[in-house]
Amino acid sequence: MFVFVEIKDLVANAFIEYLESNMPRRSISFQTLREYGIAVEKTYSKRNGAGGMIQLYGRDYLDAFEIEYRDYFLVKDDGIELQDGVDADDLRKRFRSLLSYDLLCAFINPEARRALEIE
Repeated sequence: MFVFVEIKDLVANAFIEYLESNMPRRSISFQTLREYGIAVEKTYSKRNGAGGMIQLYGRDYLDAFEIEYRDYFLVKDDGIELQDGVDADDLRKRFRSLLSYDLLCAFINPEARRALEIE
């Protein structure tokens, strides 16, 4: 069985991890986001065996993300920034409430956190 991960999930969970770390950041490069996505996918696939993850974050998805979530994020040429006033609790309530347990575990796994340069 495949799980679909949208850019909103990847970005929000990266920022939650950043904000809860001892070195909180309010921006992420597209390269770091890509590496985080790869690490999340590996972790999820190991945990679930067959199946895997399909990540949805091409240009069309990014354009829709920019419009739909502009209260939370600002898309720049080189990455994504967190809007002023948005904190980890806001992101957790909005973006983590519907995640499956296995997907949440993949987002917070130490390997994924290392991709964010947190661990």
